[in-house]
Amino acid sequence: MMTEKLQKKLQLQFEEWLKASGHKKTPERMAILNLICEENSHFNLETLQEKMKQKPYRVSRATLYNTLRLLQEAGIVIPHRIQSHCNEYEISTDPFCHGHIICPGDASLIECKHPALEKIVKEICAAHSISLSRFALYIWGYPARDRD
Repeated sequence: MMTEKLQKKLQLQFEEWLKASGHKKTPERMAILNLICEENSHFNLETLQEKMKQKPYRVSRATLYNTLRLLQEAGIVIPHRIQSHCNEYEISTDPFCHGHIICPGDASLIECKHPALEKIVKEICAAHSISLSRFALYIWGYPARDRD
């Protein structure tokens, strides 16, 4: 679970983005953001919908989907296509914070962090005169013990 300070920062960021882009700040949208802030790892639409049913706000699947889209556009969540059947999402607190190692055998996910990622990505972008907006690293592989 994230700190209260970071959650407030994300709420303010979303409120400002909604206003600037001509969208309304609704209690349902803010409740969805708050629920997402309670997540400790990746989540998908289905898990979010199940958790939302336990809250006082009853929102449709379309509202969840549309709010996730707005949160993506606001730069608050990042979608990942780890398994072919649905997107998984996570809070975007730092574009360089980590990558993902995916084991195709059981679709398990390992968050991998390395301090050199930011430097390498910035060097690549500079070499190609690119202004970075988002970064994703995916490594697919099996545990070494499974190869024998």
